[in-house]
Amino acid sequence: MIVTENQQTTYEEKDRFSEEIDIPHVPAEQKSASHKSLIQITQEKEINQLEEEIKSLEKLLKQRKELLNKHFEKKHNVDKSPKTVEDYKEECEDIQRKIELTTKLAGISIQELTHNPLKSGDIVQYNLKGQCMDISFKVEFECLETNEDDNSLKITNLDIYVPENIQDELQKCLISMSEDRSIWSFFQLIVPYSRWHRQRIKTFQHFVEKYPDSVKVEEESFIPYLIIKNNTLTQGPVFCISWKFEVDQVYRAKSRLALLMKIPDYIQQQDKDQTLQRSTERFEDTVEELGIEHAIETIIKLASLCKNTGISTL
Repeated sequence: MIVTENQQTTYEEKDRFSEEIDIPHVPAEQKSASHKSLIQITQEKEINQLEEEIKSLEKLLKQRKELLNKHFEKKHNVDKSPKTVEDYKEECEDIQRKIELTTKLAGISIQELTHNPLKSGDIVQYNLKGQCMDISFKVEFECLETNEDDNSLKITNLDIYVPENIQDELQKCLISMSEDRSIWSFFQLIVPYSRWHRQRIKTFQHFVEKYPDSVKVEEESFIPYLIIKNNTLTQGPVFCISWKFEVDQVYRAKSRLALLMKIPDYIQQQDKDQTLQRSTERFEDTVEELGIEHAIETIIKLASLCKNTGISTL
């Protein structure tokens, strides 16, 4: 390569400039340390920034919580001031009114409730006495103590006591409830049964008072039957109305009325239209279509139409 005179002069000047200025030499290790220090400073800044953001979020969360608490207190009328004796008295009266309303609607009133821990410590025995309309009852059950957060009731033993006349009528389902330890099924059954039981007593008593010469109530195994007979006949038909209760597998009670008859032979021979024979089926249909009282009135009228020589036409 051909170097001109001017280029040569430029190179010589550059060499002299390099000799006059001493550029320091930086070792590689020192360069690495400086780089690490820069990274550390950057990380610290990021951490400080994150901490500030967390503090800001915590402050916002606290404000939101205070706002929700104020909204809840305003909506539910929460009063943080200490309660007085009058406040507790008003609360007790309010609870008493609610209990009376529940008793009126459901018909169940709890008269006594006691509990005693058994020797095992984990099981508590409860004794509950109450009344559903006209029927008194007593329930004894043992419960396994569970965690307070667990609202389930784990019954380990159940005994149900009712009056003897009710016991005979509901014996099978009461035994089944005790075996299943299903206390709620008892309350589910006793309410509708008590209503039907009361209605049966009032209805039978109504016809006894209205027709004292031809209607009376007799009991068999504590179960009442309405007996209808025309007492003007020496040997007349006897009508017996039973009012029983059927309980299904889920302990729902349903009333069922049935008509039984005892008819002398001479009346059966005179009953050419089979009016008496068909009265059993007709009675159940009448109960469904027109009601219990109308069906019973029909049987009383049928009994009054019977004659010593047979039966007249309805």
